[in-house]
Amino acid sequence: MINSTNLIVNQDGSIFHLGVKPEELASNVILVGDPGRVQLIASFFEHIECKRQNREFVMITGLYKGIRISVMATGIGTDNIDIVLNEIDALVNVDFDKRKIKHELTKLNLLRLGTCGSFQKHVKPGDLVISKKAYGQDSLMLYYQDYLSKFIKDNKELKAVQQYFSENHLGPVNYIAESNDYLLKKFESIGHCGITLTSSGFYGPQGRKLRTDHLAGWHSDHIAKFEDIEGNKVCNLEMECSALYGLGGLLGHKCLTICLAIAQRSTKEVLVDYKIRMKEIIPQVLDNLIESC
Repeated sequence: MINSTNLIVNQDGSIFHLGVKPEELASNVILVGDPGRVQLIASFFEHIECKRQNREFVMITGLYKGIRISVMATGIGTDNIDIVLNEIDALVNVDFDKRKIKHELTKLNLLRLGTCGSFQKHVKPGDLVISKKAYGQDSLMLYYQDYLSKFIKDNKELKAVQQYFSENHLGPVNYIAESNDYLLKKFESIGHCGITLTSSGFYGPQGRKLRTDHLAGWHSDHIAKFEDIEGNKVCNLEMECSALYGLGGLLGHKCLTICLAIAQRSTKEVLVDYKIRMKEIIPQVLDNLIESC
């Protein structure tokens, strides 16, 4: 039995942080960082079933071309992904009354639609990047013993990545996490595919300098030049993907990250009014998602 401190259920039967009840979550979930993007995506639904909001966690569940979809804002960072993924997994895979894990587990489609900065010069502001894998510069998955033993211990690829990043003063890479192959194949044609670097912050960890300096030697060219053992390059930089792939995969869900590039770190171009482009790509993302159901 899962005790009350590990699984906190509100008096109305909703889960603690999200404020969502089990029956309100669809099996197809689009995750966004910006709470305002939830309403934007939901504006394409033909029917709204429910709206929920607690803190930065905003959710709308509705129908798109007859398929039930939930859109949820996670807020920024891998720490929030830890909350959201554990709680949406509990919504579908834990019996709240008995406080026990269900015998038959549900696998969710978890699609992150976010924004990012790009490293490769051919990835222009306004382009889409699909993450084949993520290099986690955060520490989230170091707290999960199952992940440590399966994917971090004696990982030769990780050791090679860590050596390169250390030698070039690019900060730590603590783990590597993979996308879901099935979803990747459904979406890979709509953008650039490659490695995503997931940062633990927006300024210092991403080499931005305002009034304080970042790591000596941090330079986007060093990241752009890197290739993994399969020839994949680091395409983009954002703040959630590694946690989604690491924890989502560990829980058995299908996970994929699609990001709109809004900043080009090599050429210093920025797509300031990116919301216009985001609105243009949403129908395409929704159509590909329901085709994968």
